[in-house]
Amino acid sequence: MITFKSKVSGDINYHTKVGLALLTMMGRDHKVPSAMYANDIPAALSRLQLELAKAAEAAAEDATAAAEQQEKASQAESQRSNNEEEKTDPISLTVRAEPLLKLLQQAQQANVGLMWE
Repeated sequence: MITFKSKVSGDINYHTKVGLALLTMMGRDHKVPSAMYANDIPAALSRLQLELAKAAEAAAEDATAAAEQQEKASQAESQRSNNEEEKTDPISLTVRAEPLLKLLQQAQQANVGLMWE
């Protein structure tokens, strides 16, 4: 578990794998615990937003290809039993990052740092 903390907001918890991925997207290493100064927040926020946009674009392309494959598979599967439960879609990293984005924006406005442990 990685917890992000700042003086401007409550703590935000992520599972380790997700937290490390977000740190990487911000251009930080995997050192836990660690922190960044207030003057590092704008660059980290911009980089995270850019990386999330790239990830969302790649996910959209993958979803289009998956939808085409699923359409073909569903045609074949319609001949089989329909008793299986529907699979749920995983929550995207873009959605998971929303609380951290908000925290970074608040920290930037208040000119305070961010730490994680």
